Amino acid sequence: MRLTAGETRIEVSFWFVAVPAILLNVTPGLDPLICFCFCILHEIGHLAAMYVFGCAPEKIEFGYFGMRIDEGAAMLKTSYEVLTAAAGPAVSLTLAAVLYLYGFRYAAGVNAALGLFNLLPVPMLDMGRIITALTGGGVVLRRVGTAVCVALTAAGAALAVYSRRNFTLLAVSLYLLSGTLRGRE
Repeated sequence: MRLTAGETRIEVSFWFVAVPAILLNVTPGLDPLICFCFCILHEIGHLAAMYVFGCAPEKIEFGYFGMRIDEGAAMLKTSYEVLTAAAGPAVSLTLAAVLYLYGFRYAAGVNAALGLFNLLPVPMLDMGRIITALTGGGVVLRRVGTAVCVALTAAGAALAVYSRRNFTLLAVSLYLLSGTLRGRE
């Protein structure tokens, strides 16, 4: 489904609905749905920062791993790009602290994991965007990102074997590894 809001194209993929539905059938409980909702809030943090800095996104895509914001040709100043990239983890870590204070330990843990995960030096994640904005990224970031993704894939495979049902980390790490190897940011 494709919509337009002002200058921003909005695309909702079949996978945006299918992946949570599949995860809800594979993983007992509402855990995948809760994680998915917190991922959307994380992305809304980026979106809000973009609007604060006067940059409307060219496209917002709702896909298999949540929401992805494409700035298009619009370039933010380096400081704005860094703050926009940091806004997502800031939202996640703030939610983690607030939820923890109110006794929602599981939800706090999900947000803390999401915020910290996005601070890994992988080109497709928020820290990769920050490093790219500050240094131009390059070969070193891609090599470090590849090493991190390989380690995450190994951890995801071990978790999948150990738990016999939790394939989320494995799926996400393979997606990140594929994007890093293809040079996607």
